[in-house]
Amino acid sequence: MFKHVINSSHSYKSKHNIFFRYKKQNRPFIGFILNKKFGNAVERNRFKNQARSLFRSKYKDLSCGIIVRPLKPRVTFVEINDALDSLKIKLTAKW
Repeated sequence: MFKHVINSSHSYKSKHNIFFRYKKQNRPFIGFILNKKFGNAVERNRFKNQARSLFRSKYKDLSCGIIVRPLKPRVTFVEINDALDSLKIKLTAKW
């Protein structure tokens, strides 16, 4: 699923410097592209856990695949929340 979303998807960049690739799927899916420049393993895992938690609570009614790539280090929970909210508004208007 990850390659399918990367290769044939739409993109969106939030105002909080979080880049998304998304595509309509049969079931909800979230993936991540994080490198070591983002931070150490603890910071990368914290970002993934926070994003997964928000994705589960916000996107349970949408069937789409999303790949998340933060463009700056140390993204806060509020920034992740705002970015996923703005993406959901865009997706619900589109589909």
